[in-house]
Amino acid sequence: MVDSNTIRGDMMSNEKKNWLTRHETSNTYNIPIPSLDRDRVTKTIGFPYVKIGRKVLYGREDMDAFFAARKRGGAA
Repeated sequence: MVDSNTIRGDMMSNEKKNWLTRHETSNTYNIPIPSLDRDRVTKTIGFPYVKIGRKVLYGREDMDAFFAARKRGGAA
């Protein structure tokens, strides 16, 4: 019998590369953590995120799409 914690742990390890914590998002996209936190409250920029309990996660694909949609100038 497989318990739900084992399944949840396996899902998290498989999905971990797709979901980033605040710190990982900050490091990956060079966005200060206070800016990420402020945006969640004010919705000024609108960075896409998911909140599960107290945990805040940013989807790597969502963030890439967010920036691609806002790209200005340069060759396409």
